[in-house]
Amino acid sequence: MYRTIIVLSILMLVNITSKACTCNNIEHTFTHLLESKYVFLATVISISECGLNNKYEYELRIETNYKEALPETKMVYTDCVTSCAFQLKKGKQFIFFTNLKSEMINFCDLRIESSDTAFSMVKKYLNQIKSTKLDYLELSDGWNNNNYKAKMMVQDGKVKGVVNVYNKQGNTILKGLIQNGKMEGYYEIRYFSDGEESWTGNYKNGERVGSWVYKYSAKNKEKINKYILYIYENGEVVDRSDLDQAAQLEKYEPKKN
Repeated sequence: MYRTIIVLSILMLVNITSKACTCNNIEHTFTHLLESKYVFLATVISISECGLNNKYEYELRIETNYKEALPETKMVYTDCVTSCAFQLKKGKQFIFFTNLKSEMINFCDLRIESSDTAFSMVKKYLNQIKSTKLDYLELSDGWNNNNYKAKMMVQDGKVKGVVNVYNKQGNTILKGLIQNGKMEGYYEIRYFSDGEESWTGNYKNGERVGSWVYKYSAKNKEKINKYILYIYENGEVVDRSDLDQAAQLEKYEPKKN
């Protein structure tokens, strides 16, 4: 019986860890800056082994806060057992973009190590925002070897007002409004990779709410390949409906006997 329990536990763990951990394909740091509650520069002071709570525990020395303030030292966690598990290295310095829900730094939270080629450029524009009293800044982002630009209203070291983000071709890929440090109101967000993706909907207090429409068109094709309606509550998806013609026909066409 004991051996059976062990085998079942191993199989369950293998099943969990075999599922891929995927994140939204965001090719610049500006969206992470706007969506994250905390953006800060920190060094990893200590790391624990994977504990009974299935987490690594870290002590961070917070060197610079770029959004909401954190104390000089902070205990945080990362997952250590699932496909989303990863481990930070002791002594390494990072710029973190995170919401720190339940004090967790999640797999999809952006973290840029000091050895990354984009680290100095991202740190430079964050410091530029932090030191600005009032201005409409033009910023550059070199993350992932991409040359993205942003224009942001900044007041008292915080983004406040209209924001626009452009890709290296000069296309507008994000536009909206920041109030009290958080995304607010109607937003248009676009991505270009193997095609064109777009999200349109509303933020409230920094979280997606209500109806968001997602469209995807493959490269060199005018036809919309995906057309999906998402319903958000408090930043979380609570319902999803395919809006493309084939999905609607399948859903509402009378069934044949």
